[in-house]
Amino acid sequence: MKALPKIVDSGGGFFIEEEAAEEKTVENIVHEPGPVLEFDYLFCEECGKDFMDSYLSNHFDLAVCDACRDSDEKHKLITRTEAKKEYLLKDCDIDQREPVLKYILKKNPHNSHWGDMKLYLKLQIVKRSLEVWGTEEALEEAKEERQDNRDKVKQKKFDKKVKGK
Repeated sequence: MKALPKIVDSGGGFFIEEEAAEEKTVENIVHEPGPVLEFDYLFCEECGKDFMDSYLSNHFDLAVCDACRDSDEKHKLITRTEAKKEYLLKDCDIDQREPVLKYILKKNPHNSHWGDMKLYLKLQIVKRSLEVWGTEEALEEAKEERQDNRDKVKQKKFDKKVKGK
């Protein structure tokens, strides 16, 4: 015959059923040690040395060690606005085209009440613009065409003001 469970007040507003002491069996649990893992080292694209992690690999998935990082030129960060203006990229080119470009958020230095800035790796933005436009020449032609259109619109506004007076 099975013993009735013992009811114990937990002190937390509910009761706990405990089995009779003679039915409890304690098993020795033995844990096997885990396997020894080799670390997945990354190899720097610049110097070829292996490294565990770096700023560029953590934030932008770019295999470059911190010693080779050139934040002034080659690995410069640019704002989303600058990327769209300078490289004629659209939001969908940055956010939806695979692989989606990674960015970091920084407080806006011009005004703390404005939204955070999204900073992208210029190297990846240039690569994306070449995917969109094909060649640097095509990008430059598109820039010139847009500037010509802006100039024409300005001239039309000016002519309209002159005629109105």
